Amino acid sequence: MKYRYAFLFFSAAFLFQSALAGHLAVFGVAPNLVLCTALLFAFLYDVKYAFVMGVVFGLLLDLCFSQLAGAASLSCLAAVLAVSLLKRSWARDSFLSLFIVCIAGTGCYYLAYWLILFAAAGYYPFLSMAALLPVLLPYHFTVMVLFYLAERRSSARHPQDRYIRGV
Repeated sequence: MKYRYAFLFFSAAFLFQSALAGHLAVFGVAPNLVLCTALLFAFLYDVKYAFVMGVVFGLLLDLCFSQLAGAASLSCLAAVLAVSLLKRSWARDSFLSLFIVCIAGTGCYYLAYWLILFAAAGYYPFLSMAALLPVLLPYHFTVMVLFYLAERRSSARHPQDRYIRGV
């Protein structure tokens, strides 16, 4: 995948999130589509696209919607790094591995985001951030599965892959 295709996916996620995030909220929680796209790109494709585009569009999210510039981009960088470490030990063709990537990436993102806000803004309660996760994790997993199923049809399977052969 080239950077221009990654840029198109991340641009669509950013525009969709910024235009329709309020309308897609469930219990007042909307999915972070830029984070979902970064996690999927880190898991399914080369990690460098997720690093670069995650930081760029995380910074763009911060500049447009946040009080503190740089928190989302650094948190996205931490989440992509966690997924890149998980990528080595999990198969890409399993929903279980996608679920674990979703949990690890979303948890790492919001933990890093809380740490940055706590360090910069002073008092930011952890429980107020953690209260969003029971709604946010299934929501992120649903978004990631929909993107994964759409992408899965276009990806080539290699017959020499041990997960395809079942050996």
